[in-house]
Amino acid sequence: MSYLIKTLSVLFILFSQVVLADSPLTNIEFYRAYLGNPMVEKATVSKGKISSEVLRFLTDEENHQDEKLAVINALGWNHNNANSEVYRDHIIKTKKYKSDFGDHYTAFLWNASADELLYYSYMKAMENYRQPLMVFEYLDKAIVKEPSNLNIRLIYELIKSQVLYDINEKNLAKKRVRLVLMDFPKKGNDTSLNNNALGYFFKYFSFVS
Repeated sequence: MSYLIKTLSVLFILFSQVVLADSPLTNIEFYRAYLGNPMVEKATVSKGKISSEVLRFLTDEENHQDEKLAVINALGWNHNNANSEVYRDHIIKTKKYKSDFGDHYTAFLWNASADELLYYSYMKAMENYRQPLMVFEYLDKAIVKEPSNLNIRLIYELIKSQVLYDINEKNLAKKRVRLVLMDFPKKGNDTSLNNNALGYFFKYFSFVS
């Protein structure tokens, strides 16, 4: 290997590490606050692939929203799996969602619940963390359906912070996320992310210069 190739390889590795260090979506591992949950633990060793068991957990309405978000967070981003499409297509099939155009995009967007829009958006953003803009259309609808849901608002701001980081607006990202975090003690409920999970958000954004 030539000196130039070696140098470029080292620079690429260093650049990748810097990018990931400045990536809220890939660095905030709040699933660690839920490691007592068996499904979260299974997701951590799944190599990023949504198994049939995890899919059943995410679609079971008896399971809490915060635990499902922790499972998605545990599935992570460092894989080539299209978990979001697997989840979306399963929902469309089992709930028989349809649209006048006959495609999955509008069938899901028009019919999905706030929860379904949230889980799909978060998975898709994790899979496309360098370009997560495509999920805001779904999250906007989720917020309209459940405007007081703090989990939805937090995930929205988390993904938006990824975009703000890319344009060097870290302080704005920090401010927006903290505004939502400060609402949890006042407006949270049994399905809101727990305090230990929120601590991962506080810790990450407190280091923004």
